[in-house]
Amino acid sequence: MEDNRLDIQFNFFNLRDRRPSSVLLVDYFENSSPYFGERFPKDDPFYELIEPAFATGDFSGKWKQGTIIYTYGKLPETRIMLLGLGNKEEISPFKIKIAFGYALKYLALHNVKEVTAFIDKKCCPGEFCSISEFLAEAAYLSQYKHPSYKKNKPEHFPPIEQINLILPEGIDAESISELSKGVQEGKMTGSVVNEVRTLVDMPSNFMTPTALANHARKLARENASVTCQVLEKDELISMGMGGIINVGKGSHEPPCLIQCSYTPEDNKVNRTIAIVGKGVTFDSGGICIKPDKGMDRMKDDMAGAAIALGIIKLAAMLKLPIKLVGLMPCCENMLGGNAMKPGDIITAYDGTSVEIINTDAEGRLALMDALGYAVKQKVDAIIDLATLTGACTIALGRFVIGGMTNHQPIMDLLRESGDTIYERVWQFPLMEEYKLPLKSIFADLKNHGGREGGAIVAGAFLSHFVGKTPWVHLDIAGVTWFDSETSLYPDGASGIGVRLVIDFLKRLCSKDYPEVWGKQATSIDGPTFKENEVSMEHPSSAFRRNVILG
Repeated sequence: MEDNRLDIQFNFFNLRDRRPSSVLLVDYFENSSPYFGERFPKDDPFYELIEPAFATGDFSGKWKQGTIIYTYGKLPETRIMLLGLGNKEEISPFKIKIAFGYALKYLALHNVKEVTAFIDKKCCPGEFCSISEFLAEAAYLSQYKHPSYKKNKPEHFPPIEQINLILPEGIDAESISELSKGVQEGKMTGSVVNEVRTLVDMPSNFMTPTALANHARKLARENASVTCQVLEKDELISMGMGGIINVGKGSHEPPCLIQCSYTPEDNKVNRTIAIVGKGVTFDSGGICIKPDKGMDRMKDDMAGAAIALGIIKLAAMLKLPIKLVGLMPCCENMLGGNAMKPGDIITAYDGTSVEIINTDAEGRLALMDALGYAVKQKVDAIIDLATLTGACTIALGRFVIGGMTNHQPIMDLLRESGDTIYERVWQFPLMEEYKLPLKSIFADLKNHGGREGGAIVAGAFLSHFVGKTPWVHLDIAGVTWFDSETSLYPDGASGIGVRLVIDFLKRLCSKDYPEVWGKQATSIDGPTFKENEVSMEHPSSAFRRNVILG
């Protein structure tokens, strides 16, 4: 597999002192004047070169419209690319990022190595730090290439190597420092998201539980503030982690639980968040085998674990002032003579007995042990990320993450982050009625409650194992993998989730959000219903009572 890591260099220049490059990228709103923004002196040859494109209608600034104009030696750049931003009233930082990523992807395909672009607040609303950060993120996200195992090196053009940003006139030193900080954070974020994409894109015969554990160990070796402990199969058995063990019983690949933790260097933090990521490195469905169509994609069932590792790594790189405990239950869900079967009863780490109804509802079994283990470590809150249910994809499609919580202030803050960075979260209800389908006459719970409300019932199952600990569940099944390429997302693993949680953690560390911790978590078993409103009794119990008592 070739090394796809990027190292895009960013430089800042004044307009007059800019260095020569291949392309000058200039963005315009729809139907704006060629002189919009007054970026050049009015007698600059730039306007002479672009005016015909405006006059003929070849370029009008429509959304993601691109027009290439040769400069014939009149500018330090060989070509100009006019980039349309669409309606000014509809612009947002995310749309700027999409447009910038689209332009860079197009230019890379045409073998462009160095690009010069303007950075100002006329087209990019927001603080300088955030503007430069999302431009750097766009550069990295747009240049991602899949891991390749081909005999001959794939025929694709190399990525952009250099981006020169032209500073606004009269910018002060503090703003330049903000820009530089934003670029560095954007580069770090983009590189980590791309690393997560690579882990998820890798085939499952390469990306095994052991391979993922080795990746976590490598992460700890390279970061002084990160530690890694891998609980192997025998230790999991002795600890009573029946979920992880039984899911992995049908595979020759041994299961494990990865604990990868980040502690700030000064260690003066009083909050600890657990990041729990589902790590099923291949999901055949087990005895309840999946259809063959799309099964090749089931290598992405470890995306939650990859994202959790990415969050730990990026938090360490950004030196966030909060302690994180990453827990990744890793296993393969395979068929075999020793595989878990429908009707089996297994015991979770916290002692809960679970009747197996469907072996393809395995992710929640691995997660129940990790969640119980997180609670025992007395963390302040838990966020789990999992490609948990196809039902979530059916409900929300491929554009929104499904979320559930027992602690509304944390969910509100997470959704605020999602709306800001455009990794949006739609909250599902979490009511005690959704536990009814999980009642079992043989065990404490069933692992599957049927088709109705499948994503919500799965979340209700997980809620049993967090108790009163503040918790958010993120079902990322719909957003983990895209079948077609866009400006920022490749066809394949998206890496969605890393930026969401990191932005949330930044907000959580801010003094602006003290109220997040001011409310206790509410149990799913909270409200008591009157008998004439709704019966919380299992239907089979009522049937037996009526038969016996007449």
